[in-house]
Amino acid sequence: MSKIDMSDYHRAAKGYWFTLVLTGGALCVWAAVSLCLSLTPLPAFQFFALLGCVAIFGALPVRIPGTTASITVADTFIFLAVILLGPPAAVLLGAADAFIGTIRSMRRATAWLAAPAAMALSIILSAHIFYFTLAQTAGSPVGHAIGLAPINIELLIVPLTTLALAQYLLNTVLVASLYALKRRCSLWKLWRDDYMWTALTFFAAAVACLLLYAAMQSVGLVQVLLSLSVVGATFATYKIYFERIAEKTREAEQMARLHLATVEALATAIDAKDQATHYHVQRVQIYATGMGHALNLPVDEIEALRAGAMLHDIGKLAVPDHILNKPCRLTPAEFERTKLHTIVGAQILEKIDFPESVIAIVRHHHEWWDGTGYPDGLQGKNIPQPARIFAVIDCFDSVRDERSFRRGLTRAEAIALLQHGAGTHFDPQVVELFLRRLSKFEAEIAAQGLDHYDVDAQVCGPSALEANPPGALTTQRRRQQMPAYLDQIKNAHREVYALYEIASTFGSSLDIVPHAEALVEKIGRLIPFDTCALYL
Repeated sequence: MSKIDMSDYHRAAKGYWFTLVLTGGALCVWAAVSLCLSLTPLPAFQFFALLGCVAIFGALPVRIPGTTASITVADTFIFLAVILLGPPAAVLLGAADAFIGTIRSMRRATAWLAAPAAMALSIILSAHIFYFTLAQTAGSPVGHAIGLAPINIELLIVPLTTLALAQYLLNTVLVASLYALKRRCSLWKLWRDDYMWTALTFFAAAVACLLLYAAMQSVGLVQVLLSLSVVGATFATYKIYFERIAEKTREAEQMARLHLATVEALATAIDAKDQATHYHVQRVQIYATGMGHALNLPVDEIEALRAGAMLHDIGKLAVPDHILNKPCRLTPAEFERTKLHTIVGAQILEKIDFPESVIAIVRHHHEWWDGTGYPDGLQGKNIPQPARIFAVIDCFDSVRDERSFRRGLTRAEAIALLQHGAGTHFDPQVVELFLRRLSKFEAEIAAQGLDHYDVDAQVCGPSALEANPPGALTTQRRRQQMPAYLDQIKNAHREVYALYEIASTFGSSLDIVPHAEALVEKIGRLIPFDTCALYL
């Protein structure tokens, strides 16, 4: 087992996988021994004929686009084996069908072993249900191998229906449970989306089995096997149909990826409006997805966290640049204007039907645990969980960026800030989990070259919540360069804001010296120079 890659299986998934494989393996050994001890020439011929059919059709599974499920015509011959030869032969044929199908469609040894094991377990239980139902229908005990003995075909309708239903439920639930554990997602949702609709294929196999069995009673097994070309043609039609669907699905997935990449690029461009933040969007995405996995959230909720992290500040489009990049504290009126970015961002996403959990992050990521946040003043557990998670993430990353009126906090200071705010500003359980996993998140961020550059380790004021005084900015530059288009966006906004600052300075005083000093300082932000001379 050491050669089997189970790196993406957590403890519960591994335990389930080993239990399933060991149980299914034991059943296959029992079935092989039982069959060898009871085979006579005619049943042996029937078994190998059915095995050949299973091998041919099992080698050509039809993978259902967008799901982990696949179908074959082989179920018909497995059901036929239940009637002709009994449960042991059906178990071996089912295991062979599952093994052949998975080894051609999947590259993981875990699937090669788990699928036959699940098939063996579901077949043995379904076969016993079939014979129990047949005994009730016939009104007398029936042996576990009917063969081609004369029997009223009508007596097989209900037992075959229960066989198909039992096989459908048992096999799909066993396989779906493994994938649900592995992905940490809802079993019901996975089964409903990927497997529920496959019921039709099982009942179609039961109908085909009944017709084949009736034909065998009339003309014999060999003649029926020769007529399987019709089954093959039907199967080929299904395969071509699903391949075309798969192609359309791939095109749709490619378009979805393109749309997501477009949204991500726009979100990064919006982030570039803020002159003080660097790679903020990319870092909070890593924090958000990491927290989702740490909380064992379903896959769709983790994706919602990632999307919310990407779009949380999209409402800053409604905040003027001179407020967004103001080099000193905001006035109360300016702060009220800034608050609107949460409402505007949520309204933008509502217009394009984003999931509610994503909209909740955008609207409520500035809500505080004690109810003093904005925009709605929500408190405690009334704040949606994704927003509570992101409030911690956003605060930790934002305070480490430098502003012109304060320096960025060090890692230790940012941690102290979260600890100080746990239970008042932030969900204490989220803070505790975030800090426990922080080193792991930071390692991933550093590996992508997105980490904060070190700030000068200066002593904070008496409270970590108080802004540090001007003049404490570090002179160390970022180790990596921004993409050219982001740098151009930042420069464009920097030029506009420099002109705004010049106009504000000229309007505040009539003294020529402060005006000249301000003008030189602002021009230096736009055009690097060694000497600047002003002629009046």
